[in-house]
Amino acid sequence: MAASIAAGSVFISPLTLIVLEMRGKAAGSSPQPIATTLFHSVSKPVVIAPLAVALLGIQLNEVVSHALNFIGATAADLACFVTGLVLSAQPLRLDATVGVGVFLKNILLPLLAYAIALALGMSGESAREAILLTAIPAGFFGMLFGLSYGVTSQAIGSTLILSSLLSVITLTAAILLTSQMK
Repeated sequence: MAASIAAGSVFISPLTLIVLEMRGKAAGSSPQPIATTLFHSVSKPVVIAPLAVALLGIQLNEVVSHALNFIGATAADLACFVTGLVLSAQPLRLDATVGVGVFLKNILLPLLAYAIALALGMSGESAREAILLTAIPAGFFGMLFGLSYGVTSQAIGSTLILSSLLSVITLTAAILLTSQMK
């Protein structure tokens, strides 16, 4: 679980920020805006802080660690609340974009994780955890990052809602299908 969160912080968050920065600047194909956008997106604290702590082996004292844990616990709840507010202001949109997004996240990604686990010879709890982590419904970070850049999308909100609703079936199926992994 920690490795998945770290991978999201190190890879997915910067990529999301790069896309948002480029969209905001309407960067073309010239390398200058792309390089500038890359620098701006990876220089954000949300990218640098986890990297610095992990790579430098920084040990946080108990007071700082406790404070960050408290903020982290509160931030997750606040992010869910804000996501709910944003989603409640948008109408539900059912179209091909939303359908493809939900299919990719809820069905194809867990199947891909299963295929990779088999190809790598993974078994037991490690394989099961990897597959189940990919079967979790679509996350809200992209939506929250988009808000700070003035980017909102009914497709993103609808994908998030439908992915969560469909996960009742797909996540249950993934749990059942992986329960026999040895």
